[in-house]
Amino acid sequence: MRSATECLEAIGQALSQADIPFRFSGEALLIPLPNEFGTMEIIIWRDEEDSIQLLEGSCHTHGNIEAGEFGVNTREEGIQLLLRNIFSGKYKLVEISNEDGSTTKTIWDERQAKKYKDDGDFVYWN
Repeated sequence: MRSATECLEAIGQALSQADIPFRFSGEALLIPLPNEFGTMEIIIWRDEEDSIQLLEGSCHTHGNIEAGEFGVNTREEGIQLLLRNIFSGKYKLVEISNEDGSTTKTIWDERQAKKYKDDGDFVYWN
């Protein structure tokens, strides 16, 4: 079993290959998103499970889920493709206006973006 540090280093290598900026912060990788939208955090637990989340919003996934979505073999490839789609603008950085006047930041893939009409309840950041 690899250590959490070894897993994060492997993910960091995949991100470097895709020219995606990141930095190590303790036991996490932090990825600043385009247009100062927020920061994605990747954490590895002792059992090699991971968590990928938007720190300033509502978006959460796992590397194995992304690998399955993209049809690739490794968590590192899945995470790399997720972030490539975010940085390329294929996935949308979205700020949603809630009924109470607050806003929520999230990330929509192509399927989610097609579901919603642009009725003024949300703003794309990319």
